[in-house]
Amino acid sequence: MSANMRNPAFDQTLTLQHDLEARLRELGNVCRAHGLALIEDQKNRLADEVDHLGMAGRAAAAELRANQQLEPAADYVDTAAGQVEQASAYLRQRHVPELADEARGAIRARPLLVLAGCFAAGMLLGRLLKAAPPAQGREQDDLADPRQPALRLATAAEDDLPPV
Repeated sequence: MSANMRNPAFDQTLTLQHDLEARLRELGNVCRAHGLALIEDQKNRLADEVDHLGMAGRAAAAELRANQQLEPAADYVDTAAGQVEQASAYLRQRHVPELADEARGAIRARPLLVLAGCFAAGMLLGRLLKAAPPAQGREQDDLADPRQPALRLATAAEDDLPPV
């Protein structure tokens, strides 16, 4: 089939396909930018929380210094608080793609160390969650039996049924 004898419907289909591809690329770019902005916002919130931890560490060190016998411990706590503040500043200074690239590099350079760090962080998080008091407004039994809310709903539905 020569170029002069092409079907107009075929040409129109090609035009629509190219237009759709362009619009999908544009939509993908908009979604990517919006997602990156959301992640950047969460990164800044994390930096704020890390900063609060650093301030709490500094306050704890000051309280330890008030007790002469705990002066060496105050130095360790103060040093740790300084490291936490540096981590907060590091997060604020870098954009998410940079952090992702650095994380990939660290994982490639020392995969076992990263795996051990993730394991330790998971253990610490598990310990913290285990030690945390139950959420407000929920009974302990609700946490132990995940079917409890469903059972309560089923019982309430049975109560609404007319007698047989």
